[in-house]
Amino acid sequence: MSLKKLFSFLLSFLLLFQGNAPYLVAFAQEVTDSTPSAEIVVEPTPIPTPAPEWQTIDDADVTTTPVAEGRTYKYRDTAVTITFTKVTQPAPLKIKQVQVGDATGYDITSDMPDGTFTYDLTLPNPNPSQEATVQYSEDGQTYQELPAEEQNNVFVIKGLDHFTIFVVTTTADFAVGTSTGTTVGTDQVTSALGPLVLDQSQTAGTTAVTFNSTSRTGQIFTAGSSGFLAQVILSLRVQTGDDKSGNITLRVKDVVGGLPGPTVLAETTVDPNTVPNVQGDVTFSYSSPATLTAGTQYALVIFRSGTSNTNMYDWYRSTSDTYPGGTPVNSTNSGSTWTIGTNDRVFSTYEQTYVSSGTQASDVLDTGTPDTKFQLLTWIETLPSGTNVTFEVRALSTAFLKDDADPAWTSLGTGDSPQDLTSVLSGTSRYFQWRATFLATATETPVLEEVTVDYAPTVVWVDDDFVPNSYDKFTNIRDGVDAVAAGGTVNIADGTYADPITIVKSGLTISCNSNINTIINTGNSSTGISLLAGADNVTIINCLITGNGDGISLDSVSGTAIQDNVIDNNTFSTSGIYILDSSSVSITDNTISNNEVGVDLIGSSSGVTLSGNTFTTNSSYDISDNTNNDVTATGNTWDTISGIFVPKIFDTDTSPASGFAGQVIFDLTNPSVDAGIDKITNTTFTQDATATDDYGIASFLWEKVTGPGNINFSDATIEDPEITVDADGIYDIKLTATDTSGNQFSDIFQLTRNIVAPTVGAVTLATDYDPYVRGNSFTIRANVSDSAPGLDTTSCEYTIDGINWNPASYVVSPSRCRASSLSASDGANLTLNLRVKDLAGNIATGVAISRISDRAIPVASGISISPDVSGYTSGTPTVTATITDSVSPITACEYRTRITGSGAAGWSAWASATWFGTCSASPTGLTDNTSYDFQIRGDDSTNHTSSSTVTAGNRISRTVDASVPSAPGTPITIPNPTLSSSQTWNWPAASDSLSDILGYQYRVTGDSVEGPTFLGNTLSYITTFGQGIYNFFVSAKDNVGNIGPESNSTLTVDQTNPTVSADNSSLSWYASSPAITLSVSDSGESGLSFARYNWNTPADATTGTTFDNNDTLTIPSPGSHDLYLYAEDNAGNSNTWSGPYKLDIDIPSSVPTWPGKIEGTATDNTSSVTSVEVSMFDGTNYWNGADWTGPQIWFASTGTDTWDYSYIPSKDGEFTFYSRATDSAGNVESTGTLSGVIYDTTPSTLTSAETQDTDGNGNICDY
Repeated sequence: MSLKKLFSFLLSFLLLFQGNAPYLVAFAQEVTDSTPSAEIVVEPTPIPTPAPEWQTIDDADVTTTPVAEGRTYKYRDTAVTITFTKVTQPAPLKIKQVQVGDATGYDITSDMPDGTFTYDLTLPNPNPSQEATVQYSEDGQTYQELPAEEQNNVFVIKGLDHFTIFVVTTTADFAVGTSTGTTVGTDQVTSALGPLVLDQSQTAGTTAVTFNSTSRTGQIFTAGSSGFLAQVILSLRVQTGDDKSGNITLRVKDVVGGLPGPTVLAETTVDPNTVPNVQGDVTFSYSSPATLTAGTQYALVIFRSGTSNTNMYDWYRSTSDTYPGGTPVNSTNSGSTWTIGTNDRVFSTYEQTYVSSGTQASDVLDTGTPDTKFQLLTWIETLPSGTNVTFEVRALSTAFLKDDADPAWTSLGTGDSPQDLTSVLSGTSRYFQWRATFLATATETPVLEEVTVDYAPTVVWVDDDFVPNSYDKFTNIRDGVDAVAAGGTVNIADGTYADPITIVKSGLTISCNSNINTIINTGNSSTGISLLAGADNVTIINCLITGNGDGISLDSVSGTAIQDNVIDNNTFSTSGIYILDSSSVSITDNTISNNEVGVDLIGSSSGVTLSGNTFTTNSSYDISDNTNNDVTATGNTWDTISGIFVPKIFDTDTSPASGFAGQVIFDLTNPSVDAGIDKITNTTFTQDATATDDYGIASFLWEKVTGPGNINFSDATIEDPEITVDADGIYDIKLTATDTSGNQFSDIFQLTRNIVAPTVGAVTLATDYDPYVRGNSFTIRANVSDSAPGLDTTSCEYTIDGINWNPASYVVSPSRCRASSLSASDGANLTLNLRVKDLAGNIATGVAISRISDRAIPVASGISISPDVSGYTSGTPTVTATITDSVSPITACEYRTRITGSGAAGWSAWASATWFGTCSASPTGLTDNTSYDFQIRGDDSTNHTSSSTVTAGNRISRTVDASVPSAPGTPITIPNPTLSSSQTWNWPAASDSLSDILGYQYRVTGDSVEGPTFLGNTLSYITTFGQGIYNFFVSAKDNVGNIGPESNSTLTVDQTNPTVSADNSSLSWYASSPAITLSVSDSGESGLSFARYNWNTPADATTGTTFDNNDTLTIPSPGSHDLYLYAEDNAGNSNTWSGPYKLDIDIPSSVPTWPGKIEGTATDNTSSVTSVEVSMFDGTNYWNGADWTGPQIWFASTGTDTWDYSYIPSKDGEFTFYSRATDSAGNVESTGTLSGVIYDTTPSTLTSAETQDTDGNGNICDY
């Protein structure tokens, strides 16, 4: 017995990829009941596995080795093959599936350079029943057809030498347009799983347990967390000597009674070639993983497929039971029974758990045309409690990639399927993409099984030559109408279309190429075009609708426009146009003929208008209104008979006015025509004529009546043509208008044509300051004239920049154009000109003049006054100021005064001042001791005058001091009789009643230098006066320059010094002071003032003792002195004298010593010892130099302060020595004495053998 169960697996972000586009897979799982085993095996749908020579890298299949010449490489389980016929630089080959619309393409690449290889390619035809072609693309965007040969539903392309993207397409492929209701993501389901996480493991193992197809082994483990068991890694090897045959299967089973149970929860196999010959890890991955619950035990069971038991495999294990969550198990009968083994196996289990959220995006849908309207998104979903799916969409007319940030996404919210797209994707687009965001719980996740988008083109094309129909191209109109989006256009090519057309969409435009050759002809009683409820705002234009029942039928619609069609021979159901219960219907410019009824109105319709239509040979009525509908019919051409009655118009209104039939007016009134105003011109012009008629003007006609030249009309049959004449003169031109009923009327206008320009004289300024102009207001003017047809006095224009022209005035006498009160920005360079037109429009322009705009007022600033002291100025001050102008130079300046506080009326008239770079004014007539305001202003080259407004810069106020100071007191000279360098005068200060005394002015007569100097009241006059008498004059000057009367004094100049001296001055010493006589005298005019003396320090005017002539002095004390004398006369002349004086009244002394020779020292307290003499006495006689005889004799010694006298004793005995010293003053010592000098010249006698100094004088006796 076999049970089948379809598991719709939960949504995942572990997406499978078809090329670069994710596709979601619904896995069908089958439950089988196999015997004799009690196991229930769930067999998963197998997933294609690449051939061994391929590996999967980044969603692409890559050969594991470089390609080889002559070898064929097959991509997966497909008919895609590549056979290399040449390879010079081998490299691996890479193939990746890509989605191209609904078709599957193959992106084939390699690192081999183009041209280094050639190959043959085969591609499968996915739809053998349809016509298909091979396309290739270098950029993934645009595709070109590639010649290929089809053999047994496989395309063969030979001799290729480079790689690119290849795809087999049919006309139904998405890339070339797909019908509405296209499914983008069919049967798309997966599970929201996170990354692999290690759950359980036992890694110790050096021994092994053997297994094959019969002998099976396993390991029981306890799940540490809930999730999907996605991967298991075991430590395996092939036993030595055994070959590798039979796939290795690893099952996950439940555990019953501590042993593997009957239920297989998941299983997977690996190729035996993946098992190493030595111990190594082997990975088992589960495409349909088992769901584990934390804390529950499960069994891993391994065996080799096949019936042979000779090939053995080892599963490594530990040397003891080291895993606490389970036990090893063994079976010897293919898993029918199990026993607990020893030593836990080496294994690791990896789980996946649900993620909380994720996003899946579709491929970008390409409809093939930017005129696509996306309408509806529909999906099938399963939402467990606590989960949801939300959608976002985006669309663009230009291509974008799946993962591009632009265009922006628009959310559809959390609404249910389906969702309207027209409100979120406005307009039309070509490319479309959706993405879904999933929110899951810990154990469940939403299921999304199918996503469908409805869309339609906004423009379709119909041509009976198209074969077959495509996305936006159709062979019949009905299919085009069905396919086009609401509001879209159906373009119909020339041809004959027999299918009846029924429209229920709003806003369509049915546009035929020609109302002659685009024919809608059902050939029977069917209506050509039927508009039913919902088909509002439909337009039918430029079609030939013939041979139908009703040509066009309107039933309960509004906003219909029927225009420029030919509607004829619709006789099967009588009407060209049939209108029932409709509104706002416009029937315009159609030809409606050969029908039974042209327009048939039934029921209750409103707002039906007919205009510009031509009705002919309709057998019953041109228009029939048998229910009194609201119809307006004007400007139509009716099928008339008599010209006064229209028998083919039927209306239920039974009381028409005279000349009318129901609501349709028959027109017998001429139109109203106005040919326009008379014109005077010089060029081609468009005449503004007016022609009106209640029911429309059918035609116009312009023609010349009179005139000297030819007239050319751009189109003589339109209302407002362009008109040109070729000669000057006056013309009459006529317009004739004809209404739709043939009524005519004419009107004439007069044209004067002239091409001779008027004359403009010299352009001048009313007031000219060449090269400047007053920019704030100026007038330019020029005389103008014209011979014919006369000036257009409204056309005077002026320019100030040579570019922009503005209206000017016209003055009749003299005839001139003038522009007044003009202004320009300060400093602007102006181009001034005038121009005028005559009545014909001819323009004459004057000769421009250039000027510089000066509108700035000169600015007076920095005003100052001189003199200016403490608020005072003189009676004749000088006022100065700086005057500037930003444009033109300053040409003049003025000043004015007023008594301070007298107000505006107190100002004097402006008076001229001096301008020479600065403005200088010299006001006069000012009153003493009065405060005045002084103001200055300037004029520039355009006679702009500075503002009279008083500012700090142009006005200054000062009090006038016009009175002179008083005379100074009489000058007093400070005597200095020599005046060799300067003379100082001092005088009592003068006084001033206002500005106060600044200083004094002096002059000296009788000297070579005279002149005024401004000083204080003391003057040091630096000059050299000669001997004589001089007059000194001094006057005071106040702070504003007023000079008072002089005071004077007389100066007598004495330049002769007095004489002074003393007598008896000497460099020699006096033993007693002489009398010193002092002499002093002065021969100059001033006379001696005083004399002073001083010992040893100089005397001067203040130091020393005064003396008179012939006074005497003595030397004040022993010693050396200098006498200083100083004398000064009454003019300050002085003289000095000095001389030395020496006095020594002290007696010198000498001290003789002994022996060897007579010697000694001598001293003197005042002067110095000049000589020493000696004498010797033996008690009886004195030494005479040779003997001792006679009286005392003195002998000169050698030396002074230290002296000596050589003496050779002539006898023994006791002697007395005398010495005397003489000093520089001649003082002689009385005597210096040395007594008891003994001479002993006899040797001592030696009495024993010794040496003895017996006398103590160094005489040694040996005995």
